[in-house]
Amino acid sequence: LNLVKGGGGALLREKMVEVCADKFIVIVDESKLCEGLGPGFPLPVEITPFCHEHTLRTVAALPSCAGSDAILRMGSSSSNVNDGDEIAVTDNGNYIVDLHFKEPISDAPTMATELKNTVGVVDHGLFCDMTTAVIIAGSDGISVKEAEAKAPLSQDELKKMVGYKSVDDYVESGMVVGLGTGSTAYYAVERLGQKLKSGELKDIVAIPTSVRTKEQAESLDIPLVTLDTHSKLDVAIDGADEVDPDLNLVKGGGGALLREKMVEVCADKFIVIVDESKLCEGLGPGFPLPVEITPFCHEHTLRTVAALPSCAGSDAILRMGSSSSNVNDGDEIAVTDNGNYIVDLHFKEPISDAPTMATELKNTVGVVDHGLFCDMTTAVIIAGSDGISVKEAEAKAPLSQDELKKMVGYKSVDDYVESGMVVGLGTGSTAYYAVERLGQKLKSGELKDIVAIPTSVRTKEQAESLDIPLVTLDTHSKLDVAIDGADEVDPDLNLVKGG
Repeated sequence: LNLVKGGGGALLREKMVEVCADKFIVIVDESKLCEGLGPGFPLPVEITPFCHEHTLRTVAALPSCAGSDAILRMGSSSSNVNDGDEIAVTDNGNYIVDLHFKEPISDAPTMATELKNTVGVVDHGLFCDMTTAVIIAGSDGISVKEAEAKAPLSQDELKKMVGYKSVDDYVESGMVVGLGTGSTAYYAVERLGQKLKSGELKDIVAIPTSVRTKEQAESLDIPLVTLDTHSKLDVAIDGADEVDPDLNLVKGGGGALLREKMVEVCADKFIVIVDESKLCEGLGPGFPLPVEITPFCHEHTLRTVAALPSCAGSDAILRMGSSSSNVNDGDEIAVTDNGNYIVDLHFKEPISDAPTMATELKNTVGVVDHGLFCDMTTAVIIAGSDGISVKEAEAKAPLSQDELKKMVGYKSVDDYVESGMVVGLGTGSTAYYAVERLGQKLKSGELKDIVAIPTSVRTKEQAESLDIPLVTLDTHSKLDVAIDGADEVDPDLNLVKGG
């Protein structure tokens, strides 16, 4: 029950009204029934008058319109039989191109999408998936054919929808494009190849994130470069294994997380394409978090990762078999394109603080990178049972003073404190977080054999509550590092303290 409409020139207004109706009833005689749209009646496409010859050629060159004859309607806009010398003008002040097909249109929904996404096209006469029922007058009387309930779209169909839309909406000629890896990203690569072949896109270069994406892109004649020559990307497109409400992601089920992150962090826009099954309220339970680690002493690194405070309660499992699947399917350790191993962290409860976990994992010696992609997403294109929706990242509120203090307090311990040190612990609202972080890392076992010297009674009380071993200058006159806040800092790093 897909239709061709617009022979009378009113296709735009007809579609605008009819798409808003709960029920759309079509009334025809039996001569209008066909096995395939196209050969029996030209397809009208309403276009803007501006550079209309260019738009006519662009429409005729679309992959889905191959083999059609594109003819500008002349005379009356209400008839597709040219009956005058002047260009026909619609009620909306536009022109009409009639596409004459010799063979039936093989994929009307795809053609509808390609036409609608063409700059210069206002709309077209394909009315797909809109009809409620058709009332047919025939030689035997009147019959009614109702639209059948559509079977739910398959996972592959959903993936194709978002993959194609990501390229149609976010990729323009002249761009440097990052190409993701996986079964959803596959369709974005496919679409980019189509639009380069048709000439809709030009002067594109792309950076693939895996060997298999590189091979697919090469098969489609997509020009490829690397980050070594193009460190700045206009857009990167990739799938995800989980997406939380803040658009933080888990990625890496396909084993390409390191290259994906290296490419996608360099992009001005990072577009994520998923079906609605990938949305979650909290990362973790729905999909294991992959962590790429070095082969050297990998069992030690696996245990270290599992013991991190933020990873408490997870099961750390070394990936076996193919690196492109987190379902163990072999007896050999899975090896990534980079020659590394992957540990999959299985969580029973949602990850409470993904950014903190990301920092802890990245700061662990032996960890190359991890599948948490935090604060990177520009927009998520979601394919669902009700169609396609887009969720864009919200502008982040500025970090609070306490959040800023926590960041520098934690970083000071992460970057400057090592096992076996004597550490001076400062006093104040910023130094508080350094003490907190030191207590966390001693409790997890990341740091050992530390003794600390507090600089006030309240710092001493905080340190004791965290079981940090304390000494004084009477026994330890030499410290390895001291961490404290300041009230003022000048360009020469002289300080005012004591507030």
